[in-house]
Amino acid sequence: LALDVVKQIWNVTGSGGVNFSAVGGTETNCSGEVTPWGTTITCEETTGNNTDANGDGYYDLGWCIEINPSTRKILDYGTSSPQKLWALGRMSHENVKVLPSDQKTVYFGEDEGDGSVYKFIADVAGDLSSGQLFVLKVDQPLVNNEPVVSTGTWLLVPNTTKQERNDVKQYALNAGATTFGGVEDVDVSPVDGMVYFAVKGPGRVYRFSDDGTTVSSFSTFIGGQSYRIN
Repeated sequence: LALDVVKQIWNVTGSGGVNFSAVGGTETNCSGEVTPWGTTITCEETTGNNTDANGDGYYDLGWCIEINPSTRKILDYGTSSPQKLWALGRMSHENVKVLPSDQKTVYFGEDEGDGSVYKFIADVAGDLSSGQLFVLKVDQPLVNNEPVVSTGTWLLVPNTTKQERNDVKQYALNAGATTFGGVEDVDVSPVDGMVYFAVKGPGRVYRFSDDGTTVSSFSTFIGGQSYRIN
């Protein structure tokens, strides 16, 4: 496939599989993203069993993988060998959303009963192989799945070493990140610029404004009540 970035139309130029063996394979691929620069990202919604079959220091499953759809190759980011997006951390990834305006900011969540919402800011636009990772902490715990305050903070998550990247979920939980019962799609509205994310457990869609190191206007967008439909 080749993507016409301007028209956002896929053109079929050939077909074939992607070889994931060099990165320890892949399983339980969920959603993903078409990046502003024309690649695709697929997300592994499983962390597997803490195996490291290829001995590279990273557990095999629980990552995002960026693919050039024209060549069917996993990106290597100048290393000469295919790499998963290690810096985004290991967890049960649902999808990712790259902010088109800066091509550096990425939002995503984990589809677990104690899943969190994350933000990644790449060091270089269009290259997600390195950058800072943050997890969302709403300033007060939700009560019956409803926010009682509208503010929150982005907590910095260590993601430099291989072990830190393997263990981002545990660090986030230990740091007090807000957890949600199964984060599904995370997206950014082209209308109001707010970040929206669906949580399947409580049946809610939440939204917030990202103010940099903090968030504001955190609220339930829809769910938790009956709606009249005409």
